[in-house]
Amino acid sequence: MENKIILMDSPEAVTEITITAWKSASGRIYTDEHAARYDGCTHVKCQHCGEPCLKRWSACESCRAKRKKEAFMALPVVEWSGKYPICLYNSDKYFFGHDDLEDYCEQEEIDKKDLLLVLCEPVELRTLDYDFFEDCLADEQELPEEIQKAIDEFNAKIAAYPHVISWVPTNKRIEFKEKNT
Repeated sequence: MENKIILMDSPEAVTEITITAWKSASGRIYTDEHAARYDGCTHVKCQHCGEPCLKRWSACESCRAKRKKEAFMALPVVEWSGKYPICLYNSDKYFFGHDDLEDYCEQEEIDKKDLLLVLCEPVELRTLDYDFFEDCLADEQELPEEIQKAIDEFNAKIAAYPHVISWVPTNKRIEFKEKNT
């Protein structure tokens, strides 16, 4: 089949059409109405209660707080001995003792019973595995003996290290009971 030649000034080069477009409140033009509406809005309806919420969220602040509280209350309860730190649920605010917690409660003017607190656990340092170097070696090649010895010494030091490096939250909540006086 022969390729037809169409010159730029030929009527066959273009066809005039009319399209529908939407201009969002921000001034951008869209061929999709939903995209234009989303671009132009500041708030959307909460997917749970229908109240307005910032468009970056699918739920309003009240519904998010309610769902967070429900998820927290579903966690198993443990007693806090004070030995390990605790932290606010889904937060990076840690308390390393009763005094830290009391100071925070006083500063924020909140009762500790109203805080969503979870127990933390220590993070252990990981040892070095020979497989770490697997990509550096040819097939069937072994690490040099002095490197294997250094890895063994390093791992022994890690295993003997007596200090906690960091803490991570668990899925165990702390509950403070009313004291009987």
